[in-house]
Amino acid sequence: MSVEDDRSAVPLVLLTGPLAPAGSVLALRTALERLGSVLTPALPLTPARPADLSRPALAVLAAVSAANADGAVLCGIGLGAMVALQVAATHPRRVSSLLLCTAVQPASATVRSVHQGMTGVLPARVLQLLPGGRPQAVAALDQVRRPDYLPLTPLVTPPAHVLYGEHDRLNDRASRRLAHALPNATAVAVPGCGPGWLTSQPDRYAEAAARCLRGW
Repeated sequence: MSVEDDRSAVPLVLLTGPLAPAGSVLALRTALERLGSVLTPALPLTPARPADLSRPALAVLAAVSAANADGAVLCGIGLGAMVALQVAATHPRRVSSLLLCTAVQPASATVRSVHQGMTGVLPARVLQLLPGGRPQAVAALDQVRRPDYLPLTPLVTPPAHVLYGEHDRLNDRASRRLAHALPNATAVAVPGCGPGWLTSQPDRYAEAAARCLRGW
């Protein structure tokens, strides 16, 4: 059975974070279009305010309404997964199902140094000595700060799959933790895929998504 045989009757909404490369987002959208119509609403998200999810959630709902659809499959990646959880928690009837990816990235030396500094409660003047000064420090902190999805998870009733690469150790634990926290979710390891697989192997993402949708 080909991927095209599993075309979704409802639109798929691809949600990514503000730092996702445009080329990888386009590749993922192209791969998902084999499964059905794909929406990519512009999300009012900034790395500096990752906890502000209400406006992005409203943008998703507006895009689904504009497509004349009652519901949608939310394909959330990274910070986009947080937006998908917000939509599912506040408007569950508008969500058919969720396909989530934690998309945790390895931290650079600068990011690690900031995180270690904060862990050790270093004075702010020490952090400001980092290359780039205070703006660089703030950006680095936003990258290592763990998204707090736990308040949302008990409210998320639509079925969900959390996808991660079989050999992606960084996302293995994070993905299984997220799936465990959701009332109706399963963690799915995509065979043969490692770190960065969403960018390098978008077709594998579409294939995994098709298998998940087939089971609903």
